[in-house]
Amino acid sequence: MPPESNTAIKLNYKVENPQPRPDLEARMLEMVNAERRQEGLKPLLADPDLAEVARAHSRDMFARSYFGHVSPEGQDLSHRLRRGKVRHLLAG
Repeated sequence: MPPESNTAIKLNYKVENPQPRPDLEARMLEMVNAERRQEGLKPLLADPDLAEVARAHSRDMFARSYFGHVSPEGQDLSHRLRRGKVRHLLAG
C-alpha cells in the first residue's frame, strides 16, 4: 500500500487487548536507520510521544479490524499527532 494511500484493508480478525512490543519497535527503527545510513542520512531517534500515538493507532486498527494509514472516519497521521499533542514540522 503506498504511503499516501487512503485505502484500508479489512482484516478478518480482531484483537481485544493487544500488547505493545517495544522489542519489535526497536528492531524496526534499527532497520530504518540501516537503510538511512546506506543513503548517507542521519539516523532517526525513538520518541516516546510518537510511539504512543502509533500504538494508539495500532490498537484502533486491531479493535476495528482494519489496516490503513487513515482511519475509517478519514483521520490521518496529522489528526493523530494533534490529538496526541505532538509538536512537529514534518511527519511521515
